Amino acid sequence: MFTRTAIALFLSILIVHPLQAASSKKGKAQVSFHLQADPGDAPKMIYPMMVGGNQMAFKRMPEVQTNDVASYKAVPSKKQQGVYDIVIQLKANAAKRLRNITNANRGRYMASQLNGRVGEPMLINAQINDGVLVIWGVANAEDLKALATSFKGSVETQ
Repeated sequence: MFTRTAIALFLSILIVHPLQAASSKKGKAQVSFHLQADPGDAPKMIYPMMVGGNQMAFKRMPEVQTNDVASYKAVPSKKQQGVYDIVIQLKANAAKRLRNITNANRGRYMASQLNGRVGEPMLINAQINDGVLVIWGVANAEDLKALATSFKGSVETQ
């Protein structure tokens, strides 16, 4: 009995360890978009953020994430020197999901994150049909390198 348990434990370590190493993707970009939380959502499932001087809560679980990204385009921010806005093009299946999400959540906010840093939230005022989202005002030169290793894309110069 002890031998079987030890073998099972050893095999699970051999299988899980490489998967964890592969999923960490050091140097790769991490992209996510989070919907505004509902009033009844559990506190552990939300994070706070200031939007227009008001504290708002957003869901920790993203609606769109890294594996949904098809490509990107980095554009210099008009608000701050040395910072880029990132235009994200989603894969076809994620674009369909985004269309449904934005249709059902008009009037609510969606927050973006790039490598753990939160971009400016956007108000969903219409259904998004083209599968394009923007991460406003958080990307720096290091993020551009991570994006280049993660996705196909381009960087505009001023």
